[in-house]
Amino acid sequence: MFARKATFGIDGLLAGITLDLINFPVKTLPEEVDPIALYKLGLVLIPTVLVLLLCAFLFFIGYPITRESHEKTLQAFQTKKN
Repeated sequence: MFARKATFGIDGLLAGITLDLINFPVKTLPEEVDPIALYKLGLVLIPTVLVLLLCAFLFFIGYPITRESHEKTLQAFQTKKN
């Protein structure tokens, strides 16, 4: 529960800082948002998503799991369950 709340808090903080850095307008109707602000948002969003995907990819590549180790883990759970 704490980790979830901390993650949401950090996410909100980073989003707010990002919007401040690109001078995104506050209390503006969607059709009144300057296209340059949307462009800047895209310049931040796209690399951020790509970096996070790369981190996830590297994490999963480094995770040592095989079919055999998975089967052993399942068997261990079954023996503990019974």
